[in-house]
Amino acid sequence: MKSRLRIFSMLLLVSSCSLMAQEEKESTYRAYGSVGVSIANNNDDTFQNNSYPSVEVGLMKENVSFGLVVGRSNLNFNQDAISNYWYEAKFMPSASMNSVDIYGILGIGNYINTNRYFIEYGAGFSGKLTNHLNYYVQASNWDGIYYVTPGILFLL
Repeated sequence: MKSRLRIFSMLLLVSSCSLMAQEEKESTYRAYGSVGVSIANNNDDTFQNNSYPSVEVGLMKENVSFGLVVGRSNLNFNQDAISNYWYEAKFMPSASMNSVDIYGILGIGNYINTNRYFIEYGAGFSGKLTNHLNYYVQASNWDGIYYVTPGILFLL
């Protein structure tokens, strides 16, 4: 796990340095919030056990986003415990391609009240619905399981 944390830290450092080296442009940070439901392929027989909801808030600037996410490990609320909930910090570089944005995902998180840390990595795309509303679809490996996540993003 320590080697993954070191890799994650190095990627953040390299990305930050490359952003600082770019020409200074007049741009502002833009806040966002999003909701999504991630659906796994782990051969569980119910949607409720295969899926998890999440809420994210963050900041965007040009082609980089930083987000903080909270969520639940599944949609089965019959056995609720604080250890079913998690939090994550995400870094997402992006590139615009015609009417959609393509982005990468790199995140690290932890289940609340546990020592169960996880890494998320993947890619996705988003498109504009209105001036303040976007859709997104992403595929990622999160805690060792592959997920597809559709969601809605609100630009503030």
